[in-house]
Amino acid sequence: MTDDRDRDRELIAKVAEGDRDAFSELMASTEDMVFAVCLRVMGDREAARRSYRGVLALSFAPPEAVTAAQEGLESAFTWGNNNGHSAPGGQEQ
Repeated sequence: MTDDRDRDRELIAKVAEGDRDAFSELMASTEDMVFAVCLRVMGDREAARRSYRGVLALSFAPPEAVTAAQEGLESAFTWGNNNGHSAPGGQEQ
């Protein structure tokens, strides 16, 4: 197990440097686990496939793109928290 973790750390470092072969190897070794997590979270096979593709896309995106995606999610969650807990008519539940 430790050898696998060490190898994954090495691959992640190479991916961060832009190594596409390392990315392919890392994805091949983790794709089943990542899809299983997506399926468990989403509860729907098609939604899990879309999420999995999103994970792959962000995995090799430049850091600034990932940061922008995180900021967008944070904004969406903030909006949902500020607006999603109000009953119709603006009264708190």
